[in-house]
Amino acid sequence: MNNDIKLLKSLDKLHFNTGARIGVGVTVVFMLVLTFAGLNYMSQVNQRMKDIVGNNNVKTEMANIMQNALRERALSMYIMTVVNDDFLKDEEYQHFNVLGTQYYIARKKMESLASSPEEQDILTRIGGLTRDAQQDVQEVVDKLIRGGVINLQDAIAGRVMPKQKLILDQVAELVTLQKIQTTAAVTEAEVSYQTARKLMLGLGALASLMVVIVATL
Repeated sequence: MNNDIKLLKSLDKLHFNTGARIGVGVTVVFMLVLTFAGLNYMSQVNQRMKDIVGNNNVKTEMANIMQNALRERALSMYIMTVVNDDFLKDEEYQHFNVLGTQYYIARKKMESLASSPEEQDILTRIGGLTRDAQQDVQEVVDKLIRGGVINLQDAIAGRVMPKQKLILDQVAELVTLQKIQTTAAVTEAEVSYQTARKLMLGLGALASLMVVIVATL
């Protein structure tokens, strides 16, 4: 009789130990799954932050290149009207063309990165204004290279500069838009970080509760 009682107690103890081990094992696995899920979410948030900020930084850089190229080309045209040395004039002409290439590359890069309707609308207007101004600009520059200076300053001030100013205004609007989008991206990143932080804290609290429950049982 005593042996039967001892056997039953041993079986109960074995059953309890097995159940405890299973409970601990399940808890550990659950904690690992929660930890992996939290870390994976944090990694996604971090990568998204990098992509948004990096993309906006590139677009801001391209907009600034366009802005600087337009201003320097305007200055370059005026320089060609006052330079009498053909070599210096040709050097300035080469610089003028380099600036045009920089502007074109930056604009095309911006068009490939534009993601919002506002950006696309501004770039469409810039493209139209650029094509409209190109003929007048090329005509003035060709005359400057051939040595014709008379009345070209009037042509630059009266025809070319107003059109260039319209393009500059649109590029300035594009720069402002990039600053606004960058600020919004930073704010969104901060919100995502806080959300991820709360998620990790919640997962940690849940895992701790599971440990307490298993330990109590």
